[in-house]
Amino acid sequence: VVLLKLLVQVMAKLVLRRASLPEKIVLPYIDLESPADVMVKNESLPTVQHTYELHNNGPSTISDAVLEVDWPADLHGNSLLFKSQIIPLGRINCTVNSSDAQNWVEPWSTMSPLSKSTESSRHNRNKRDISKPENSLENIFNMNCTSVTCVKIICRVGLLEKEKGVAINIQSQLKMEIFVKNRNQQFTFQSKGSFVVQEMPYKAKPVEYPRDTKMVQTLIERSGPEQAMPVPTWCIVVAVLGGLLLVALVTFLFWKCGFFKRNLPPTETEGLL
Repeated sequence: VVLLKLLVQVMAKLVLRRASLPEKIVLPYIDLESPADVMVKNESLPTVQHTYELHNNGPSTISDAVLEVDWPADLHGNSLLFKSQIIPLGRINCTVNSSDAQNWVEPWSTMSPLSKSTESSRHNRNKRDISKPENSLENIFNMNCTSVTCVKIICRVGLLEKEKGVAINIQSQLKMEIFVKNRNQQFTFQSKGSFVVQEMPYKAKPVEYPRDTKMVQTLIERSGPEQAMPVPTWCIVVAVLGGLLLVALVTFLFWKCGFFKRNLPPTETEGLL
């Protein structure tokens, strides 16, 4: 009888990929002197989208892991988010920590009003703010968990075999108050994702469970009055079709009135005959 001792090593290399779609968003210009701009339609609110993908490069399988994302949500008691959603892809289930879930995911509505404090700021503009140069690189405010209050999104990952992956897409529409009050400032919206493997389906245990942390950021810029938002394509199409329809209608009315059948005056040759 020969006894052999085999060294079995359990190891899995997991990669946390991330992306911001888009990488930069330009906020619509809002004129505080215009009452029409006090209400902002949902369709014009900027949307931040961050995607985190956890991919298992193998060789071993994992059976349990946790992916957490810290997501900026509140600045000095003012909510940054209008409405948000999490789209999971694969064997992954996510929740927002219960203490902030109700404030983070707000009810859907048709309009996002600017607060009274924002509206009144047109009468109380700080001279120091007005004198700041537009789009100064030194005037970027990083909205991360150091400078603002974040909510924590906790995701449980199930069985993840070699060359398999899961992902979450986090989408939030941003409220306009903070950006309107600080019109001369640029912002970056920064989220942080981290994962740790907690269990692998083997009797042998790894020397160290995989873990990693990544950050995603979106640059937020303000458009000035000279940077008017482009006219939507559908408006141009509707205007062209409306013009063609109007021309066709006028032509039809002229035809019904006999405009195109009227007798022309005789020419000089016909008059001599």
